[in-house]
Amino acid sequence: MPDLYAAAARRLINPPLGVRRAGIRIFADPIRTIESDLTATAVVLSDGDTRLAIIALDLCLMSMREMTELRSRIACAVDTRPSQVMVNLSHTHSSPALPDFIPDTTEQMDLKKQYRDHLFESAAAAAEEAAGRLLPAGRPNSRSCRPISSCGRQACRHRTSDPRYGSSPTGPLAP
Repeated sequence: MPDLYAAAARRLINPPLGVRRAGIRIFADPIRTIESDLTATAVVLSDGDTRLAIIALDLCLMSMREMTELRSRIACAVDTRPSQVMVNLSHTHSSPALPDFIPDTTEQMDLKKQYRDHLFESAAAAAEEAAGRLLPAGRPNSRSCRPISSCGRQACRHRTSDPRYGSSPTGPLAP
């Protein structure tokens, strides 16, 4: 039986146009267009008994109260404890401010609350999807490993004379 199971999933978390970005003076203008998608990416790991969720959000900042609520929602979605959920924020100023950041007009607060709800729902959905797709994960020292090199191609130490990962620029692309 494998020691580790893993899976990942991603959701778009693009904000509604018109909501203000996270910032006070320089970055606080409303979002007028979506140049690049913002995402919520979830990786769920399990040893068969305990699950751990790692969530990466394209978001600038979040209050502790909002973070606690988000971690609880994700924990519920993947059947684990909030202490087993780690959330990383990319600190992009292309994302909107959430409601706890600074007081704003009623219209802006409504947009921010709407976005926060969408963000939380999307992050929990990505985590739940990943938890539902867990597969055995190879270990770097196993004969079945397929680690991904720095060039995005599959490489294994035992299949090449060069012991460095990333030494197979012509190998098959990672799925």
